[in-house]
Amino acid sequence: MSRHACFRVWGIIILFSVLTLGTSSCASKNPVTESDVNKAPYKLELVTWKWYESSDLFVVVEGKVKNVSREDFDEVTAVVSFYDKYGNLLKNEREKIKYDPLRPGKTSPFRVVATFHPKATTARVDFQDFMGEFLSTNKKGQPEQQAISSK
Repeated sequence: MSRHACFRVWGIIILFSVLTLGTSSCASKNPVTESDVNKAPYKLELVTWKWYESSDLFVVVEGKVKNVSREDFDEVTAVVSFYDKYGNLLKNEREKIKYDPLRPGKTSPFRVVATFHPKATTARVDFQDFMGEFLSTNKKGQPEQQAISSK
């Protein structure tokens, strides 16, 4: 194979890789939907959560999440989505939960500190695995979205 043909083959391979990887995202900006949750059994359970202003510049989202599946989850990330009063997504913030891996039956605290967005009136919490896939979570009576609370 000539040198020119070899460069052409590698160029096609690289282009194909970029196009394939570039069109998929490991982290979606959209949290898991109810229809997604209904497709699979729950993997996690949101035990408790709240969010509050810690200062004029920051908000804190904290709570506990439990692994209700039979598998370990590595590098679980809490994803907090903030919304305005009309339900428009303002921003997402994420932080790894405390325990890694999260073993079956175990509960881990999580805490996400975010810069305060003045239009944020509600927030919601979802969880992702290390590949960026949202994990189906039983909110177990916890509100889907929650208004800001006092500390």
